Amino acid sequence: MDERERDYLRQQIHDLERSKRRWRLATFSLAAALAIVLVVGAMSSFPMMQMVRTRERAMLEMERARYAEEEARRQAEQAAQQLQQRERQAKQSEAGPRN
Repeated sequence: MDERERDYLRQQIHDLERSKRRWRLATFSLAAALAIVLVVGAMSSFPMMQMVRTRERAMLEMERARYAEEEARRQAEQAAQQLQQRERQAKQSEAGPRN
């Protein structure tokens, strides 16, 4: 192997090592950028999850209130029917002794 071949091979090795360092730097930079994106995305999902949970709780409370209102109406209707029935019975008992 003559001097020119050795110089050529040394230059190739030098170029390859420099290229390897650039690729390594690019790889680490991209990995760091990806990690930052993932962390920011995860952190932004927490407030979104809290908002979803708050909405779900509000909807659940609305459903409970609606159910309670329906139950109160049902009980009020039942009480009104019982009152009407007692009034009818009272009228019938008043009308009964006259005969």
